Amino acid sequence: MTSDTALAASARPARPARTARTARQAKRPSPATRRFGYLVALALNVALLVVIHVNPGWEAASFLTEDTADVLPLVTVSIALSILVNLVWLAYDPVWLRALGDLLTAVAGVVAAIPVLQVFPFTFPDGSLWPTVVRIALWVAIVGGAIGAVANLVALVSALRARPAA
Repeated sequence: MTSDTALAASARPARPARTARTARQAKRPSPATRRFGYLVALALNVALLVVIHVNPGWEAASFLTEDTADVLPLVTVSIALSILVNLVWLAYDPVWLRALGDLLTAVAGVVAAIPVLQVFPFTFPDGSLWPTVVRIALWVAIVGGAIGAVANLVALVSALRARPAA
């Protein structure tokens, strides 16, 4: 390094060190953006419950069999839990509570998807690829939900550890 280069390098102001907390906060969208997302999720989940349960409901879907009634309670609980979590987040959404809500909804999604895969309450035309596509989608949901649950458990523990002691 020449003396001119060393001088120029030493003249640069030092960048302040970013802590893990400030780096995490910098990645988080603004409260208004988060609340808008929670409202959209609420609206979609409420609409889904209405489509499923209001006459004629799920019975009108020609690709669903009568076995749908066997898995519908778990699917309904999963959707209702998502609605409840988003309502809570509208009022209060610290990082630890966000991770807890994501953990709960991921677990509920897996718990609902497994019986749907086992019962497979769908009917498709003979020779159709749809049964394979739906089975793959359900497996992706189960594996993705399980991975999401583990990731959110780690995020929850990390957020709780980062909280200042009271």
